[in-house]
Amino acid sequence: MKKKPSRKKGNDSEDELKNWLEWQEHQYSPGYYIGTGRPLRPISNLKRYPYAMIIGGILFIVSTIISVYHSGFWMDNFIITLISLILSVSLIYTGLRILKSKKK
Repeated sequence: MKKKPSRKKGNDSEDELKNWLEWQEHQYSPGYYIGTGRPLRPISNLKRYPYAMIIGGILFIVSTIISVYHSGFWMDNFIITLISLILSVSLIYTGLRILKSKKK
């Protein structure tokens, strides 16, 4: 009986980095990625870490509040403040939703 060669368990992040670098090298080569047709999305792995999403959202809200407090609330800052608040609330909401679905 032949033994199967033992495959070293590689680090997931190293594999993702290699895939990302390969995509970057060939992103303008037509037909290179015919299989999926989509580029790699490292942010999709953020779903594995809902606590990081919640903490990031809270830190983003706090930094936005501090920025508005120190610079004052002007209409030219309104759009940036609104976008950062929407982003931070969505991070917190998504993190809580993922935690709730994991508990079920």
